[in-house]
Amino acid sequence: MKKVGILTFHYGDNYGAVLQSYALRRTINSLPDCMAEIINYIPANYLAKKIEAAYDDRAAYLEKRKKFEKFLDTHCGVKKEMVQHVTGEEYDYLCVGSDQVWNPIYFDEEYFFLSASYGKKISYAASLGKPMKDCEFFADMYKQNLADFSFLTVRESEHVDFLKETTGKECTLVLDPTLLLKRVDYEQLMCLEDNESEDYILFFWLRDNDVFLRGLELVNSIARKYNYKIVNIKNKRYDIIADSMDMLMVKVDNNIKINDKSSHNSNSNNCSDNCQNNYQYIALLLFFLSNQLTNLGKFY
Repeated sequence: MKKVGILTFHYGDNYGAVLQSYALRRTINSLPDCMAEIINYIPANYLAKKIEAAYDDRAAYLEKRKKFEKFLDTHCGVKKEMVQHVTGEEYDYLCVGSDQVWNPIYFDEEYFFLSASYGKKISYAASLGKPMKDCEFFADMYKQNLADFSFLTVRESEHVDFLKETTGKECTLVLDPTLLLKRVDYEQLMCLEDNESEDYILFFWLRDNDVFLRGLELVNSIARKYNYKIVNIKNKRYDIIADSMDMLMVKVDNNIKINDKSSHNSNSNNCSDNCQNNYQYIALLLFFLSNQLTNLGKFY
């Protein structure tokens, strides 16, 4: 049994961060002879910021934190005490990702496993979180800190060649872990109210920017066309969203096809093939250097 330790941003009160943690762990655990768990590491500076922010509305913060902790415990298996350093002694593989674990603005040496003396170091869908012009300034840092990694995969296409050239290692573009799961995997997590029978669009946006405006236009056009309600995750339901600063998730009927010229259709034409390929990449991550080369053929 191969034991895999996943190091990621599981601790944020953020839906995307928690769901990608859930998805990667679930996917690896679905592979034969693999057992994955999330390493409960939380940067000290993040804890300090959360405690400080909590005093603005302490009751609301504690209620939200309680719900996130329950999900992490129940669905992500995060039960162990926090660790101050990732040594890797419990694991055959140390996997960092997904999310912006290699964003130079949030630099933390633990996400490069610099304290680890055990386990093969790999990444899945790690994100540098910055445009190329910013990442190039930190090229030496990436070269030094990724020197011991056995396998590299990233989430954004613009960073593939950059890391290849910087580290001298192969680097592969893969899907975000949330896209590896099927609809049924998420439906098992849902607790729908009995009176929630009508179709709707669930709207959640991370921040106010140009992409938000394009997303807002798309959501409103779909809502008008199909006469759907729009549910904002932070506000009460209303028909047309006029102002929101919250990531886009659209819940629509399976028969509805959304064709938007502004979207990256070229990346979604072969979704099922891409998902299958990413299962293969995870398998390769775990077995590439494990002397089980005879098994690799079945992953292609």
